[in-house]
Amino acid sequence: MQLVFDHYPDVPVDTAAGYVLAQLDRFARSGLTGLHALDFTDPSEAVYRHIEDRGELPLRIRCSPLVPADSAPEAWQAVAGLQGRRGRRWHVEGAKFMLDGTADNGTAWFEQPDVHGQNRAPLWRDLDAYRAAMRFFAERGIPTATHAIGDQAVRFALDVIEEAGPVARALHRIEHIESLPDDLLHRFAELHVVASLQPAHGTRHTRADATDNWSRRIGPGRAARGWRTRDLLDHGAVVALGSDWPIGPGDPRIALADCQLRRPVEEPGTAPVQPGQAISAREAYAGMTTAAARAAGASDRLGRVAPGHLADLTVFAANPMDLAPEAQPGNVVLATVVGGAVRLHANSPAGNVNDAEGTS
Repeated sequence: MQLVFDHYPDVPVDTAAGYVLAQLDRFARSGLTGLHALDFTDPSEAVYRHIEDRGELPLRIRCSPLVPADSAPEAWQAVAGLQGRRGRRWHVEGAKFMLDGTADNGTAWFEQPDVHGQNRAPLWRDLDAYRAAMRFFAERGIPTATHAIGDQAVRFALDVIEEAGPVARALHRIEHIESLPDDLLHRFAELHVVASLQPAHGTRHTRADATDNWSRRIGPGRAARGWRTRDLLDHGAVVALGSDWPIGPGDPRIALADCQLRRPVEEPGTAPVQPGQAISAREAYAGMTTAAARAAGASDRLGRVAPGHLADLTVFAANPMDLAPEAQPGNVVLATVVGGAVRLHANSPAGNVNDAEGTS
């Protein structure tokens, strides 16, 4: 990537802000009132401030800067120094680690190598440095999110989080958890670690007949343990559901339907992937509301429509609990409300409309 970035043209802040605002508008039209951005690289702050100097962000953004693999304490201190930086609708909270890469290109960390002899090493070659970094942030009360796709990466992250201990501000979390052995299912609830999953990766990047690259690489045993949403919920874990956009669909209604069907919602003829891991509409929506709020340490003010909470909510044309999964993506978003400020949306499932603004 650096070979490309060294020659990548600088994008003016106002141009970048235009791109970001247009995408955030699309997110709002799909029903989102907030998002977790596991990134705060330059020019993120300049872009957010540019937008807020001229208007308002369409939704809230919680930013968690990346702690580079094998980095030194100076880098950790820099991330710690960003904590609490904020605008009106964005703030920095938490630290993001990448413990491994991806199974599809052979850079995830599994207990046993894949069919090509790959997927067997962490990105943090110095695992003691990862331990020390996790301890550094936990001692300062800073919650962490660790990208861990392979089974060994998940196991090691859980072990290190147990050693470092919890923080008061929010729960530690592990991102992706693409293949999970049985003996790790109970540890998320026991350690109060959030399982942050993107089931649409399983429905859209893998196939029930295991002919996809992910399944072929890691083999049938590990593929059968993919995206265990149902099992984690049954073991008492806090399961936060997300998109990993732009890797997955940014429209939450699509992911919410896929969670229930375990296949792409628009492909009725496609066989479901691990159908036993399907969840209900209520569980899916809880994963993107109450569970997401718990993952951010904000369940006292976000994730529910209740007195004393921030007025962040979505108004649908139909009650999602009454709809079949196939009907979820077409459920029109009539309005989104962020902190009591109402953004009205025209009656279009695709959201290709002009927004009107109001207040409440």
